[in-house]
Amino acid sequence: MTIQNFKIFLDLAKTLHFGKTSRNQFITPATLTRLIQRLEQEVGSPLFERDNRSVSLTTSGYLFRDYCIRQIEDWESLQSNLNGAETQLTGIVRVYCSVTSSHSILSQLLTPIKEKHPGLIISLETGPSDKTFQKLLNYDADIGLSAFPKVIPPDIQTSIMKTIPLSLIVPKGHNLLDIKNKKLPFIYPKKSLAKQNVNDWFEKERLSPLIYPEGSGFEGIMTLVSLGYGASVVPDLIVKTSPLVRKIDVLTLPHEINPLTMGICCKQKPILSQTVSFFMKSVIPTD
Repeated sequence: MTIQNFKIFLDLAKTLHFGKTSRNQFITPATLTRLIQRLEQEVGSPLFERDNRSVSLTTSGYLFRDYCIRQIEDWESLQSNLNGAETQLTGIVRVYCSVTSSHSILSQLLTPIKEKHPGLIISLETGPSDKTFQKLLNYDADIGLSAFPKVIPPDIQTSIMKTIPLSLIVPKGHNLLDIKNKKLPFIYPKKSLAKQNVNDWFEKERLSPLIYPEGSGFEGIMTLVSLGYGASVVPDLIVKTSPLVRKIDVLTLPHEINPLTMGICCKQKPILSQTVSFFMKSVIPTD
């Protein structure tokens, strides 16, 4: 068994698709099949249940997945200790980034890293902020860039980079009274940590607005609000960079909505790998 074999197994455990993992790992399906069969022989138990339609992990497969994760983490920690002083970093680092983070802190983080370590390859995936920690815990990402919830799990290490103000936006010509009187429905941000900040603000203001039946992402919200479908809350930087900014009004509020706290995070380990450690140390907080 090798570290590379562990990584290939983890890829298949994630995709549950021999064709996709073959393409991801640049090997043939036949080679992948032989590798899995060899691992199963060494483990002494089937790792996958497979038929013509589906692939799934067995109970042994789940146990072996956790074992592979631990082995890779230990190997990366060993490399970090052996290398000691910082060297030229190479290889692939998997970064999971929320859409808001991609607008605000991604270039701030990656620009100096690209200059210092040009051989480092960034594998970037974007998605909702609320998926970030799970991506790290499932070993689907090495680094996360996103907004942080109020409660951080003990097995997640975070470093704050900046806070992002949240703006209450309405269609041109509308105001806060239209929301209070339920003349203008409120569109919740879909799958966003901003939702909790909004609910806290509603409670503080004793507001119970009419809720639009379908939520949306921030870019979709800008479109819906500009067309008059309702009001919503979006990060200030999304408003400033949107081509639709002239078709909406940003309301001045008696009490501000709590901002989003944005930053970088990784899975907590006794010793971080050299690459992950470098990313975490590269953070320069700004506001």
